[in-house]
Amino acid sequence: IVNRGWIPRSHVLGNTTWSRPNGEIKLVGIVSKTEQPKFLSPVHSAKDPKQLLWFDRKAIEEKTKTTGNHPVLVTEVSTIGDLSDGVADGPPFKPSKEAVGEFKVTPATHAGYAVTWFGLSGAGVIMTRKLMMRGRGG
Repeated sequence: IVNRGWIPRSHVLGNTTWSRPNGEIKLVGIVSKTEQPKFLSPVHSAKDPKQLLWFDRKAIEEKTKTTGNHPVLVTEVSTIGDLSDGVADGPPFKPSKEAVGEFKVTPATHAGYAVTWFGLSGAGVIMTRKLMMRGRGG
């Protein structure tokens, strides 16, 4: 099973065409590991079966009807021929071989950012209120 890259939501929702090869093709790729959901990872949506929120082997096998066959998961990578002037022609946008497996921001990291910003906002509100109350003689 080949992860061919990222497709913008507008292309999926608008049924815009993109490169979908048929028959036998040659590709450059790297064997990929699946991802495990983290503490705050949402479950895959039954309403949007085209979208997987992480590289989940079980969900991929179910959607491709390959359950129990243990297919090899490969991430297709961009090559020099895919780029014109260093920019990909269009979707699907493939990662470079150096970027495969690169650090991704996890939901736990996002939660940490949220706590930080809400905490800073709360501190800002308290300090502003104290500053404004000082001028009122109270």
